[in-house]
Amino acid sequence: VLVAGVLVSAGAWGLAHRLLRQKAQVLFKAEVDREEESLAGRLDQNMEVLRAAQSLFDVDDEISAAEWEAFATRFGVRKRQDGMRSIGFVALIPPEQRAAFEAGQARRLGRFRIHDLGPGPFIAPLTLLHPWSAETRGLLGLDLCSLDANRAAILRAVDSGEAVITDPLHLTSVSAGD
Repeated sequence: VLVAGVLVSAGAWGLAHRLLRQKAQVLFKAEVDREEESLAGRLDQNMEVLRAAQSLFDVDDEISAAEWEAFATRFGVRKRQDGMRSIGFVALIPPEQRAAFEAGQARRLGRFRIHDLGPGPFIAPLTLLHPWSAETRGLLGLDLCSLDANRAAILRAVDSGEAVITDPLHLTSVSAGD
């Protein structure tokens, strides 16, 4: 009788344990699905801002820093809760046009120099950035194509003709200098 009782108890414990684990897996999957849907929604919102920015350049490829600032402020980039902290624009420059591009940007902005941190297939300097601050000023002119983390995203944008979301550019790990 004792052995039978122990076997029944062990069987009941095993069944209860299995049912609890299955329930936990169902709850975990439901939570993962909710988070995935939430994240996809936030990324979609960010892409809408990028598509709107892209449309600015479809209309006029000479957007001023003031126009860029007005655009980014209108979309509340600084106050967004969906993960977007900044928005920037890079220009694709053939290497042979570097000097002329730098001179043109210097005329528009007062001072501009392309900062490349290594070789890349082309030059893609950051020419517009929001929010604009003393901390971000040094990033202007940074050749994002010279950074491995951003090169793939830039190449995707070039190939697709669409704006792309990149990983964050960490100010502590990148310094463009002045």
